[in-house]
Amino acid sequence: MRNRMLIIAFAIVILVLPWLMQGSSLFGFAVLAGIYAITAMGVDLVFGYSGQITLGHGAFLAIGAYSSSILTLRYGVPPLLALIVGAIAALIIAFLIGAPVLGLLTHFHLAMATLAFGVLVYNFLVVGGELTGGFSGIAGVPHFSIGAYNFADDLSYYYLVWGFAFVLLVIGLNIGNSQAGRILKAIQSDDTAAKAAGIDVGAYKLKIFLLSAVYSSMAGSLMAHYMTYVSPTQFDITTSFDLITMSVLGGRGTIIGGVLGAAFLKLLPQFTQFFRDYRLLSNGILITAVLLLMPGGITGLLRRLSQLIEGLVVQGKMKGKQTALVAKESEE
Repeated sequence: MRNRMLIIAFAIVILVLPWLMQGSSLFGFAVLAGIYAITAMGVDLVFGYSGQITLGHGAFLAIGAYSSSILTLRYGVPPLLALIVGAIAALIIAFLIGAPVLGLLTHFHLAMATLAFGVLVYNFLVVGGELTGGFSGIAGVPHFSIGAYNFADDLSYYYLVWGFAFVLLVIGLNIGNSQAGRILKAIQSDDTAAKAAGIDVGAYKLKIFLLSAVYSSMAGSLMAHYMTYVSPTQFDITTSFDLITMSVLGGRGTIIGGVLGAAFLKLLPQFTQFFRDYRLLSNGILITAVLLLMPGGITGLLRRLSQLIEGLVVQGKMKGKQTALVAKESEE
């Protein structure tokens, strides 16, 4: 019931927000926030559900972005098909990375493997020559289109991106409420006990890691077609740390926390110069502050506020009933 209300509220916000931002310079940032929300949800599937630390999702973002850019610009592949090809490529590469390490009962092997993979991908993009364009990147990427319809303006692209985010949010929430989601949370709590109970810990960790890589690849494709330009600097190691920050800030293990964290972290630099100039430092400060002051992140804070309001409403109703009862007794 709670998830259903959350989904309805999310859909209403998506539909209404563009009309509140008409003529605002924040429109483009809302689109980018949606793109990062998709990949942050992917990170939260791994980090929040199974407890695995991944530091390479910026690389999966790059795989989707460069796959779409190269296929559409140089080979005339339709953007939707290019997005699917990029997602399959990310899936295969994630399997090659995750299969050897995710069967091990430790949280750090995946972190080290994905960190190394992120550095490897970044360096490949830099020295990739004509294929990747090197530091200059690839310009002139066509806008996303489905059939004859071209998503060339901010409003149409906003609905495209947040439409993807909405579908992927529903998928993530359903996973969390399924038997697989409960098993993943048991693995997060104690993977040794889960394995002793007969759960194939490695298989569950691998599956959720593969899905998270697909999320990030799709976000990368959407980013490339929106910005019509890709370069290695968009996918350096700080991007992966940004995604972890979004998950922690929004509230890990909630899926919707990835959306809230992405929106907050992408819009905040527009108001504060410090967050533009010192990304890593500001991310570290945010993570530390969240862990110390509100461990549940923005989602946990909103949940406590809703419980407080609900408690005040119930208390008000009880006082009203007591007042009515006293008045009735006085009349008698």
